[in-house]
Amino acid sequence: MKYLSFGAGVQTTAILFLYPKIQFEEVIFADTGVELPETYEYIDRYIKPFIEENGLKFTIVRGNEKSITSLEDYCLYYRIIPSIRLRWCTDKYKLKPIFKYLKTKKERPITAILGISYEEKHRAIKSPYDWYITEYPLIELKMTRENCKRVIEKKGYPIPPKSGCFFCPFQSKKEWQELYFHHPDLYERAIKLEENSQQFENFRLLPNGVSLKKLQLRFGYGNHRLEEYESEMNCELKSYCGV
Repeated sequence: MKYLSFGAGVQTTAILFLYPKIQFEEVIFADTGVELPETYEYIDRYIKPFIEENGLKFTIVRGNEKSITSLEDYCLYYRIIPSIRLRWCTDKYKLKPIFKYLKTKKERPITAILGISYEEKHRAIKSPYDWYITEYPLIELKMTRENCKRVIEKKGYPIPPKSGCFFCPFQSKKEWQELYFHHPDLYERAIKLEENSQQFENFRLLPNGVSLKKLQLRFGYGNHRLEEYESEMNCELKSYCGV
């Protein structure tokens, strides 16, 4: 059995659209429940029809820690947030759900097609298990991320949005800013998640320790409420200038 470990990003989308040049029978997507809306829309609009047209199987797996299937709900329940150093979220809501599903399969060995592109070949590791084999077709084909984009466009599809949870601590400041302006409701949920954490005073989603609530003050003034700036105003006569 060969399956594509589908992350919904540029690399694994390119591998999918290279089928049948790259062979696999099943596409497995570990859904954390907190991908960006654009990712879910791209899957529904382009990925699922392509898979159906090519007679492939599409399987969605989810984490199930104490019957909690959403990473967001898990974080709220245990009052924790994802960590760049530990990456427990990837383990619990990506890797474990896939392995749990694969263990129900009778076919052996199982080969995983993984989407690591050529410029990141140092990330490729050999599986320690006899029953589980890893393959990296993009590395074998010497395809970079930019090559993957060209493959997708050549097939007539738009480039997929960057995949990842909306409160991922690996996001750049620009990505947080885009989340704030394009999905303010999700940004507010990320703030709630961060402030709900037991370690909020010492540990936050941004690596520099700045809180999401404070970060939003740096994103511009266009659509902000005045009370968001209340703490920034020290002028005792601020009411006289209309603020």
